[in-house]
Amino acid sequence: MPYGLDFIFIVFLHASLLYLKVYMTETTNEIIMFDKIGQRLLPGSIIVYGHLLSRSAGLRLGKVIKLERKDTMSGYGPYDRITIQGLDCNWYPSHGIHPALLSRRSTLLFPNRTVIINEEQLPENIKELFDTVVV
Repeated sequence: MPYGLDFIFIVFLHASLLYLKVYMTETTNEIIMFDKIGQRLLPGSIIVYGHLLSRSAGLRLGKVIKLERKDTMSGYGPYDRITIQGLDCNWYPSHGIHPALLSRRSTLLFPNRTVIINEEQLPENIKELFDTVVV
């Protein structure tokens, strides 16, 4: 047998969770999404996501505004996306001379590539900025 039992179990578990996700969504009309480590994404969640920072990778903070599931016209099935309000703080020194600013609202595909963080982990000035965002 080319695959061990542990591999077959993981594939079965993944398929079962995917079925459960689709089944729960279709029966309750509620969109259910999870982040990279399995936490449920909800409007108002604070997330960390990757973005392009000049010619390198960067991390940005954002607040989830809306969860959406869209159908593709190419027949690949539905895909998930989230609308977020990002925080632009990559170009400013951390010692507070230039404050962090809210960026424009944007849409992220692949919400399972984000990570939810607790608001207790944020500095006070960033909490105050995210408190102004209406979900």
